[in-house]
Amino acid sequence: MAAHIELPESGPAAYTTSSPTLSGDQILCLQHPWTLSKNLGFQFHNRLYQLRGYGRGYRLRGARITVCEAFDGTLTLLHQGKVIDYSILREGERPIPLDDEKSVHHTVDQARTMQAQRP
Repeated sequence: MAAHIELPESGPAAYTTSSPTLSGDQILCLQHPWTLSKNLGFQFHNRLYQLRGYGRGYRLRGARITVCEAFDGTLTLLHQGKVIDYSILREGERPIPLDDEKSVHHTVDQARTMQAQRP
């Protein structure tokens, strides 16, 4: 038995967005759920971020936030649908790429030849 769905015929109900608290830019972005640390910070893409302007901020310790990453790389932080201000504390370096099984033999061979060349 099919469910009956009523569609609005006209008026503002026919064109409402799915979430009135989010803008179009926030809907058309990558959304990542994240948990804040005790010092109201988090790490995302090798950068350390911290919330600002929250006094002691006890209520946001360990809170779940949404990191909205736009396609141009800008970030927007949301907590319960409200935008949160933040600052970048430190930009980290890219992690060192790990060797896979195929390249580890090449790396070991290079290390052996370097050791053999030493007096």
